[in-house]
Amino acid sequence: MARNNGAMIYDNTRVDEIIPGDIVTLKTSGDTYRAKQLILCPGPWAKPMLNMLGLEVPLKVNQIHNII
Repeated sequence: MARNNGAMIYDNTRVDEIIPGDIVTLKTSGDTYRAKQLILCPGPWAKPMLNMLGLEVPLKVNQIHNII
């Protein structure tokens, strides 16, 4: 659905720097992207990624095991 509405999705892409502003700049190991909006889905890397933005959020990564 996101792609159908113009979103670009980059899986398995390391984010090196996020520069907030009216236009967000996202620097990766290979490219630089600029956008009006940015949605990040960093999973267990959320805390270090938010720290890049100067946000200190008390997150703790937990691993859940399901035994069937």
